[in-house]
Amino acid sequence: MLAESIFIRNSSRNLPSVKHMITKLSEMNKYRNRLFHHEPIWSAPDVMTLDDAEKKLLDIHESALQCIFWLSPCLHDIYALNGMKYREKFQQTIEAQFDVCRRMAGKQPLHQPQKQ
Repeated sequence: MLAESIFIRNSSRNLPSVKHMITKLSEMNKYRNRLFHHEPIWSAPDVMTLDDAEKKLLDIHESALQCIFWLSPCLHDIYALNGMKYREKFQQTIEAQFDVCRRMAGKQPLHQPQKQ
């Protein structure tokens, strides 16, 4: 099976089952398709507020990084930990964008500068 051959070279690591990985990768593919069709990926029945939407995006991003780790731990480290620090940059970008949304909705941003 192709899926098993993809993950076999990384079998020395503690990985979830191939079935679980395929399910997660399929989920990531669904989000990829929604993004490329300009559909909101944060909308879901359990998303009721901007805070829920922000958490949903961060959860999707974390799942994507997990999938990258399964396929290539080295690439994951480049994106998430070392030089690019993509996890931090993504989180900062999402927080900034949702702060703008909150201001537009008349709510205070989460990361408001301290007044002195």
